[in-house]
Amino acid sequence: MNLTIVTIGRQPIPPPIETVPYYCLAEESSYNRYRDVYEETVYLAEKRNRAISTALEKFPGTTDIVSVDSYYVVQVEALKRLIDTYQRIGGEVILGAPIWYYRKNRLIDNRPKFYDSWGSPELVNVRPWEPERWPEIIQVPSIGNCVIFPVDVWRKHSLVTPEPFPYMGSCYTRLCHLSGLPVLIDMRAKMYRSAANNREAFYSFTKRFRVSVGAWLRPTRERTLGGADKKAAAKRKKDLASESA
Repeated sequence: MNLTIVTIGRQPIPPPIETVPYYCLAEESSYNRYRDVYEETVYLAEKRNRAISTALEKFPGTTDIVSVDSYYVVQVEALKRLIDTYQRIGGEVILGAPIWYYRKNRLIDNRPKFYDSWGSPELVNVRPWEPERWPEIIQVPSIGNCVIFPVDVWRKHSLVTPEPFPYMGSCYTRLCHLSGLPVLIDMRAKMYRSAANNREAFYSFTKRFRVSVGAWLRPTRERTLGGADKKAAAKRKKDLASESA
């Protein structure tokens, strides 16, 4: 088994583990992540594919990819734990790490919680102390980030943002579903997102108020505008298809 760590970011990041082959694709995005959510998400999937392709050119003996974003590749102890677990299992699975969100961006409930519920919706609102009573390894349908998988799975399916967006999850969701492999999370390979590595984890009081009110109003707005949103999404998809034709 030959693993290669692959990451993407805006700036170059040094190798996290000297004994494991590593490649970082550093590139600025031209999209506004708040305004151009769909375009940014598609771009990031394509960027990950380019990073993996280049890594395989540099390290052709690679059998398994450790795909981890810049927020997490520097969290070395958790990354080592994840790699050790994958090697102990012997591959032929998709393995991920839990990401815990330590935040102060709401008015009322600022308890830390599972971050990537888009990738693993079953774990939405799970708190970091709850899994202490769980098995170390749990099985889920899909994972959202910090993922190890066989190269052959990527060669067959690549990383593609599934449609309709955002209902079908991320590029990793699709990869997990198509792989036919067990999808596991090592609950002890704890990674985090906090004010230390993510400015969105801490908002001013004014912004916390605005975001909290928006979240409270969202269900009503979605019921009212759901039909219009779906039509807009269909038009966007048609326009993109025309552009690529």
